[in-house]
Amino acid sequence: MVLSEAQTLAVQQLRLQLTSPESAAKHVSEAERDRRMAHLKSTLVGLSIEGPMEPGRKVLDECAHQEATGQLKYLPPEKCVSRMHEAVSWAEYDRYVTRLFAHLHREAPPGFGRVSVSQIVEADRKVFSKLIEQDVKPQKAGDGSYPLDKALGEALTSYEVSFCLMHLPLKGPSAPPARPNKRGRDEQPSKGRGRGRASSSKGKGHSKSSPSWVSIPKFIRDRGGVASLPSGEAVCFDFNIHGDKCKCKPDSCPRKHVCAKCFGNHPH
Repeated sequence: MVLSEAQTLAVQQLRLQLTSPESAAKHVSEAERDRRMAHLKSTLVGLSIEGPMEPGRKVLDECAHQEATGQLKYLPPEKCVSRMHEAVSWAEYDRYVTRLFAHLHREAPPGFGRVSVSQIVEADRKVFSKLIEQDVKPQKAGDGSYPLDKALGEALTSYEVSFCLMHLPLKGPSAPPARPNKRGRDEQPSKGRGRGRASSSKGKGHSKSSPSWVSIPKFIRDRGGVASLPSGEAVCFDFNIHGDKCKCKPDSCPRKHVCAKCFGNHPH
């Protein structure tokens, strides 16, 4: 029985080759396609001929037709489709691509960046991983529908794929280095316990407040000195550097003449 059918098909093929050679060479049997694809994959080492990179059946038929007739023809880009385009309707595939790339234009919340192209590629790869796991067939169903039409949209909105398309937080800027002032001192915040608290001291009938950000001389800072007492009162830098030779006097200076490190009654 099988031999009889094979002979019948062979006779029909020979008749077509004689009467209409173009029609005879237009379609390649499934077994022949598989053989040629296996040959391509084994020959083109290093090239992945799978998924979107696998040529469509119509492309293989057209190339086989040119080989059989010995006539080279130009194949326009719109006809060089992959196997993927033959497994899903064009409308659904176009909708899938549009929805996928629409994530590039989503507004990011404050502190987060936009979705990158690498995230789009990773999401697309994840979609097909899910389709493979679900064993979705890249073929037409018996009623003429494409199983991938529905499966593509469902995979794109799945939790795993949505996770690939999340906005990622931006890296915070690093703290700027200390900027030296005109005297060569680095501007640093006060290191005392009372940093940032206003203090008042009696001097000539008026009070002065200690600033929350002061410039500590390098001589004092290198020795562990601070700018104010635990109570918030400012320390006299001139007294700590020059001792009794400082220009200001304890009774008239608005700052305390104490050690900037231990707060004792002596210079630093």
